[in-house]
Amino acid sequence: MTSHSESGEKTEGRDVASAFADEVKQETNMESVGIFEQWAKINSTYHWGGPKWTRSKSCTNVSAQSPSLPILTGSSTEKVAAVEKILKETYPNVPTRILKLDLVSFDAVRSAAAEVNAYAEKSIDILIKNAGLMNIPERTLSVDGFVVHLATNYPGSFLFTNLLMD
Repeated sequence: MTSHSESGEKTEGRDVASAFADEVKQETNMESVGIFEQWAKINSTYHWGGPKWTRSKSCTNVSAQSPSLPILTGSSTEKVAAVEKILKETYPNVPTRILKLDLVSFDAVRSAAAEVNAYAEKSIDILIKNAGLMNIPERTLSVDGFVVHLATNYPGSFLFTNLLMD
């Protein structure tokens, strides 16, 4: 299930996680802590972001439903580790894993996807894609020649998802 007809623009993340509780429980979850959430039925959960970011709330909301393995991702392992610490304090029985994922670099995206594809857990049940950049003061190019804003928000995320689906 990828949508919930009762949800709308004012629906809280905890309500969405509760609505999908049966899908979340005992699933491997890869969550990305970011600006928006897209729920896709694939087979795991993943998140990225820092503990002060509103986006990290989706990690907490999903973890409240007892997934088997939230995989927390981000370009800054320090920020992701801070989110993991909060989750471990709040939900000590929910194991977590950190994955370094820098969406700005296609090589880094390919490396992260290869790492996930090599995990013993062979599926991702829930993929929450909600990382993104905005308001970058100066035009900055990625190593692949894209504007960083574009590389992170679109092709990097698209590439990561497609490499997981192979």
